[in-house]
Amino acid sequence: MASGLADLKRLSKISLSLGVDGAACNNLLDPFFEMRLAHLLNRHLHGLRGISAERVFQIATLGGAQAMRMQNEIGSLEKNKEADAIVVRVPEFICFNTRFPYESLIHSITSADIEAVFVKGRKVFHKN
Repeated sequence: MASGLADLKRLSKISLSLGVDGAACNNLLDPFFEMRLAHLLNRHLHGLRGISAERVFQIATLGGAQAMRMQNEIGSLEKNKEADAIVVRVPEFICFNTRFPYESLIHSITSADIEAVFVKGRKVFHKN
């Protein structure tokens, strides 16, 4: 919407979360696209000294939980937290680099690659 770029590196001292503002402005509602875009745009601002893909992933997961003041219940896989998780299928043509898992995840996966979704430990979605 031409309102500028958020400098996540400069803002990283405050609590950040990542999301989409709705289909009318975004058309995708794909969290993987938003993570990829946030990472690439901050690389544009700072080059390799920008925020890491791991930090972008943290902003998108635990950062969202913190924004809702629910970081003690959700946002990361830990004991005594709700077991919300997704299972993704890595497409055969993708070279998933285990040395750089966060880069591989946010730059190679889309929401179409989600195979299953678990909420509170229960499977609520499974792709046939």
